[in-house]
Amino acid sequence: MCGIIGCVGVTNSKQVLLEGLKTLEYRGYDSSGIAIFNKDNVNIVKAVGKLSQLQKKVNNQEMLGSHGIAHTRWATHGKVTEENAHPHIVGSISIVHNGIIENYRKLKTELLKDGVVFKSETDTEVIAHLLNNYYEKEKSLLQAVKKVKSVLQGSFALLVSSVKEPQTLVALKSGPPLLFARSNESYFFSSDSLAFQNYATEFFPLEDGDIIEVKKDKFSLLRDKNKNENKSKNENKNENENEIIDQKNLIWIKVSKDQYSLSKQSYKHFMLKEIFEQPQVSVQAISPYIDQVKMELLLPCKDLQQKIKKTKKIFIIACGTSFYAAMEAKYYIEKAAGVSVEVDTASEFRYRHTPIDQDDLVLLISQSGETADTLSVLRSLKEKEISVISLCNTKSSSIDRLSDFSYYMNAGVEVAVASTKAFVNSLIILNIFSEQIAKIKNKLTTTDEKDFVASMLSLPRLLGEVLDFSIAIKDKVEFLSKHKGFLFMGRGFSFPISMEGALKLKELVYLHAEAYSFGEMKHGPLALIDKNMLVIALVPKDEFYEKSLSNLEEVRSRGASIFGIGSYQDKELARLSTEHFFLPKITESFCWSLNPILASLPMQLLAYYFSDYLGHDVDQPRNLAKSVTVE
Repeated sequence: MCGIIGCVGVTNSKQVLLEGLKTLEYRGYDSSGIAIFNKDNVNIVKAVGKLSQLQKKVNNQEMLGSHGIAHTRWATHGKVTEENAHPHIVGSISIVHNGIIENYRKLKTELLKDGVVFKSETDTEVIAHLLNNYYEKEKSLLQAVKKVKSVLQGSFALLVSSVKEPQTLVALKSGPPLLFARSNESYFFSSDSLAFQNYATEFFPLEDGDIIEVKKDKFSLLRDKNKNENKSKNENKNENENEIIDQKNLIWIKVSKDQYSLSKQSYKHFMLKEIFEQPQVSVQAISPYIDQVKMELLLPCKDLQQKIKKTKKIFIIACGTSFYAAMEAKYYIEKAAGVSVEVDTASEFRYRHTPIDQDDLVLLISQSGETADTLSVLRSLKEKEISVISLCNTKSSSIDRLSDFSYYMNAGVEVAVASTKAFVNSLIILNIFSEQIAKIKNKLTTTDEKDFVASMLSLPRLLGEVLDFSIAIKDKVEFLSKHKGFLFMGRGFSFPISMEGALKLKELVYLHAEAYSFGEMKHGPLALIDKNMLVIALVPKDEFYEKSLSNLEEVRSRGASIFGIGSYQDKELARLSTEHFFLPKITESFCWSLNPILASLPMQLLAYYFSDYLGHDVDQPRNLAKSVTVE
């Protein structure tokens, strides 16, 4: 949520900042703003709505300056107005902020008593007033940021500048992601490396508590001496608890120059492009974990193998789409390896008192690697010395860096807010992970291992075959539009995919959709079923097939329309369905593991084509953000 970018020492900061904001649109926003500093002046422009509104305002303005900050806002405190948009300016101070200040009401009350007049409804303006007060006393931007760090509670990533200190930019990170990058004598900050990929050569992620001061052609990094101290005790800290980090000890990461990911190519939307990338990117998920010559699984490092051998229970924790991937992993692991799995959303798990033993394993799934609730769970587990495995799409993200063991989705950049290829690659990795566990625990025969590897290697082709018939989904959009209620149903391995399908429809189409297991139909949802309801049913030929058909008979007898998604040329499903879509023909031995992955694509296509048919913004659905970095 929200996007930050800043630069120092560039030729045209307006161009750099606007390009950066454009790449950060996927994070979700409702307003934007830019500040360019030139000698002892600052030029600030803000706009409500899409970034194009800001661009219209600045196009006819010269806005010269080699140093600036910019922001895309996702409203948390206050309405969507220009007054509430960032940057905020108080006195000589200009600031952009990602995150939420939990004690802002207390701080604001104290400022109001001192006669401060507020121009916005935001928690960010509170920070700006505090910084201005500290700056007037300290006469140093760095010292002012140190002071404000000690009083703020919550999550915050800040970029701060003052017209009284030309060519100076100070950053503070405590929670939301913030990256620092360089190229020759230019420096950049951003929430995502995509924002500076055209200008920087290398970067590193800031750690919580880090403060960076950039002055013209040099920078210094201050880091908390005690990294284990709880953030809630920030108010007790003082500026002497920072130490300057030797720049020789910093580990820089090369900036990717992946222009393809930031272009829609010939596709109408990024989401459609990313759906059609799935056959290709599935190879990137599979290849690191399989020996194609020996037709064997490659096992994780020995330390993780030892942990897996001892464990009797695995916790999988995630949010949103990743939570449905976690639910699917429960089916995979319990069937393949016979290990008990508990799945939970991070937002609930972090506030419960779930007993976890030292021998238990915890797997955290986060595409961005910065999901606030999941990151909070990780930190609490680290305090208890519980082993944590992460599955992320973003290498060197916070969750990736803090985990004991890492798996990667390898899906590449995903620009559309609604996840497609990262979700499918998650399913692939979790499928492989379940078989790795089975092999380590001696529950996987050599024959079954070779069959599984063969099934994985066939997956890119099968995904391509699903997409070859995407027009069959597009042609059914008018049929979909006749319904106002949608009930997604599946059983066993198909149930989590039905939940993901309902989520996609809600995200993109803005119509009510629910998902239920077929077995729960008689326990309430049956009351909803009538001629106005569309039931989207996942009925592959697996161990639940006959029972699912019986449930469909009940649905059909009550007059509801049925959109059946099932196995290749299933005449019985076609008979029961009003409309249907068949998955490609696959071998029976591992159909239970491939069906959920293949069935994910028609779910994505249904939501995509329906949303586009209704004229919605497919890539940036209303009220949603790609990376949820605040609670």
